[in-house]
Amino acid sequence: MKLIVVIPAFNEEQSIVSVVKGVPQEIKRIDTTEILVVDDGSLDRTAEFAKEAGANYVYKFRNNMGVVHAFQMGIDKALENGADIIVNIDADRQFNPSEIKNLVKPIVEGKADVVLGSRFIGRSYHQVPVKKRIGNLLISLLVSILSGKRIRDTQCGFRALTRDAAKRIKLTGLFTYTQEMILSLSFQRVKIVEVPISVKYYKNRSSRVVKNIPTYALKVIGIMISAIIQQFIFTLLGIGFITITIILVLSLIL
Repeated sequence: MKLIVVIPAFNEEQSIVSVVKGVPQEIKRIDTTEILVVDDGSLDRTAEFAKEAGANYVYKFRNNMGVVHAFQMGIDKALENGADIIVNIDADRQFNPSEIKNLVKPIVEGKADVVLGSRFIGRSYHQVPVKKRIGNLLISLLVSILSGKRIRDTQCGFRALTRDAAKRIKLTGLFTYTQEMILSLSFQRVKIVEVPISVKYYKNRSSRVVKNIPTYALKVIGIMISAIIQQFIFTLLGIGFITITIILVLSLIL
């Protein structure tokens, strides 16, 4: 089986080398492991350092396109390059690349199609800042209700998926992909499990996505509503797209 580790990065020249070099090359039941870096329009030498560190593929946007585009590019290119399993991990050293083998294990054992790294299973819980804990708890509760499956950590980008699951991803949001991906695949009956991961937070580093928690929450809810509406339309296409659209519009007006 071929594993491709996708690392989206933006201005991460100080950390990209250690992340690339930290990817384990020997994983049980994995024949080949390759590394694919997506440079999201960095202004520093991220792409150059990634190549020097040993990344097999480096793709770079001319401009900063955002985390969703970088993630989707990584998935698309990994599929093009023959990945049987894809792992996505951040480039900022927040997650430990050596734990990639833990995310891959349920997939190679046939127990899951998607494996989510969870900061809220095990000892890492107390390392997460209180604000992040509260925000994640509320959003994860909502995602769990909508998906019909308990998910403890919906915001973590450290995750693994099979080739088939990757091909099923349908993203519409431009802000974040983490919750929408879970909902989309849950609606398609893809088997999702969580495994504990460690996490490290660095002082003076701000999230590329979460600048303001209330604003972030509202945007995430908007993305989830969009995903639900799309699934609703897809499921009921037999009734007729126009009819469904009219019903949805009337429900908003009345």
